[in-house]
Amino acid sequence: MKFKPSDLIFDPRTNAVGMVLAIEEKTIDRMSVPYKELWYRVMFFGDEWCAKGNTRDYAVDHGDNILETYKEEEHKGKLREEANNDINDLSRVFIEIP
Repeated sequence: MKFKPSDLIFDPRTNAVGMVLAIEEKTIDRMSVPYKELWYRVMFFGDEWCAKGNTRDYAVDHGDNILETYKEEEHKGKLREEANNDINDLSRVFIEIP
């Protein structure tokens, strides 16, 4: 586990800065087999979704590969509009209903 609650993080895919609020264990159903894994609950600054009290959640294994420790001299001033991805697009889950 790379981060702990209260750590400031940066998502380079979206140029978003946030804070790890908590680490939560979730039970995920994988092919009818319950599997427990840890998830980072992240509150991003200036994110409309997070302003409503929601978090963007990352499986710890996934978050450890994507998220970076926030470094002001390196990350400050990077605009979300200049990022390769929009945070809302990455967070959407599409379900096809027949």
